[in-house]
Amino acid sequence: MFKSFFGGALNLIVLLAMMPGMALAQGKDIWAYQSPGDAYYFEGFESAAILQSNNTVAVLAFPKGGTTMNAHVGFFADGFIASIKSSLIDADGTIRSVVVDGGNLKRGELNENGFVSYHYILSKNDVPLFQHASIWRIETPRQTINYSLKGSRLALDRVLAEQKLYDTEKLLE
Repeated sequence: MFKSFFGGALNLIVLLAMMPGMALAQGKDIWAYQSPGDAYYFEGFESAAILQSNNTVAVLAFPKGGTTMNAHVGFFADGFIASIKSSLIDADGTIRSVVVDGGNLKRGELNENGFVSYHYILSKNDVPLFQHASIWRIETPRQTINYSLKGSRLALDRVLAEQKLYDTEKLLE
């Protein structure tokens, strides 16, 4: 399962890198659940996404029936990076950070406009941290990208509900 899941995630970041300018059906600068036909909907995943006014993109995707969460970030860069620091910042200033590097950080292709996407895996247990925080900050050696988490609670609640429905349907088969 891990190999097929991971291959699906890599396909997702390749697609993410090709689509930085696509608008979400719900608009920019707010997290939204991704349904079939939405810009960042991917078959086999339940996901929530944000496209910001500066065309940076973030997607939190769950493979149907999986127990992990895929964090995908896309932004404009002047080359590839070997590590990122991912931080969740709460409204009270509390910061939770993790450095992702080596084999844990996967990247998509750098497109002709300098847009690149990165992917790493988190636990599904991290969802409440994203829902509670107000900013998701990605720091690279050359830049810092802040993703608003406005709307993430509702979008991720929907993702989890759909995931639970999928799991229940599988049990009934």
